[in-house]
Amino acid sequence: MKTVKCDECGIDAIATQQEELPDGGLELVPRLWGYYGGFTDNIPWQEATDTESIVLCHDCCVRLMYAFPSIAQAMGVGGHHPCRDEIPCCSYSWKATPDFGKYDGGVYVRTQHPVIDDATGGLKWEDDEPE
Repeated sequence: MKTVKCDECGIDAIATQQEELPDGGLELVPRLWGYYGGFTDNIPWQEATDTESIVLCHDCCVRLMYAFPSIAQAMGVGGHHPCRDEIPCCSYSWKATPDFGKYDGGVYVRTQHPVIDDATGGLKWEDDEPE
């Protein structure tokens, strides 16, 4: 199985969807974040290359969202990456139901989203609105 090392924590994360990017991760190009008069007051977007990207594993992405809630808010509520686990891996995931991808004219609940389980305080899956 292909893995990719996270540039932040150094763990090997599984990569099943992309050759060089981990499942549920992010690829960031910090040189593109700059602007004239900003924190990086050069012209970084003219100098950025693919080799200057930072790859984050799933868990480091979650840490980033908790550290900077404005980033999480800008990305929108949940549904960012699939999770096949019985318990949601994080509040940004989604899970397919057995009807995912099927259509015969009926109304289906095709996906689920994580919610807080009142009994345990952890996450559990809840059906999305029917499609």
